[in-house]
Amino acid sequence: MRPVLRAVAGLAVGFLLALAGLAAYRAAVRPTSHPAKARPGEIDVLQAVTLNPSGPVSVRGYVMSGPYGLRLCRGLKGSSPPDCLGPWLELDGVNEGSFSLKSGRRGSTTVSWGPQPVSLLGRVSGAHMAVDHVLQ
Repeated sequence: MRPVLRAVAGLAVGFLLALAGLAAYRAAVRPTSHPAKARPGEIDVLQAVTLNPSGPVSVRGYVMSGPYGLRLCRGLKGSSPPDCLGPWLELDGVNEGSFSLKSGRRGSTTVSWGPQPVSLLGRVSGAHMAVDHVLQ
């Protein structure tokens, strides 16, 4: 009877370890994403890119900077440092100094990101936004 109980206990432990490994793998492969939620009177980045509004609009998202320039991302992917969750808007008329950004390294590249979403007022044209005001 004891050999059977040991075998069952061993299988149970092995099964639990396999589940823990699978959960860790999924977290590494599919990092958590955090899309910004528009407040009343705002739209999110996905709406801005999809609707391409004709006049000034307040768009809410996360600011990221890297070798590609300054972007307003729909959200952040929960890696370290975070990645930009697309779509995104390339930002014109504003610089990194307008935001409180954190910095980190991804390989040999330095990236910066805003840990909190911000609202920007400006005009959207395709995947670009000409920023008039940083509303935060």
